[in-house]
Amino acid sequence: MRVGIVKQIWRYPVKSMGGETVQDCQVGKRGLGGDRGWALRDETAGEIRGARKLPKLLECTARYLDAPSEETVPPVEITLPGGGKIRSDQADVSARLSELVGRPVTLWPLQPETDLDHYRRGKPDDADPVRDLRAAFGLLEDEPLPDLSGLPQEIFQFTSPPGTYFDAYPLHLITTASLQHLSQQRPESQFDIRRFRPNFLIEPVEGATGFVELEWCGRTLRIGGATV
Repeated sequence: MRVGIVKQIWRYPVKSMGGETVQDCQVGKRGLGGDRGWALRDETAGEIRGARKLPKLLECTARYLDAPSEETVPPVEITLPGGGKIRSDQADVSARLSELVGRPVTLWPLQPETDLDHYRRGKPDDADPVRDLRAAFGLLEDEPLPDLSGLPQEIFQFTSPPGTYFDAYPLHLITTASLQHLSQQRPESQFDIRRFRPNFLIEPVEGATGFVELEWCGRTLRIGGATV
């Protein structure tokens, strides 16, 4: 049964930075080729971190300088706030990113999934695990904690599934119907596709409204030659 067409394909060369659109892609068990191929390690915390802890990263964008593959992670060019550019293969890249985020960080390409220490969680910012979790999700004291029971258990020990820089899952899609529904609910807000950082923006079949992609949960979806 046809459910829609792909309108945009996105990949994000550096975790938590703005990404780039592509015309085609390869999809494997780790998602799109080259997606989240790089990430920043907070040297004080001793772990890989994204925008929840380093929000300045959201003001940057990144693009690959060569085509990525499953075996290689090519260099990236990062556009900093204000328009300055820096490449991942420049000697001062980590120093300039540290200045941007206000903490000592280093820029790393994906490491082998056997390098568990690279992906292991460091010391939390707050000794109270509940407070630390609330801070990570931006929750107020009276807001309920999210249900994390459906997440991969390894992410409680590692910042991402080893061998990847995803928070939990390797593929994310959203529909134009969902964006339209959100706009109808909050017309004063702007629901730009870049806020949601999906890999696929899908336009559903005519007449589909609301959060239609929720109906696809637990089913098999074919996108081009890929089955997900």
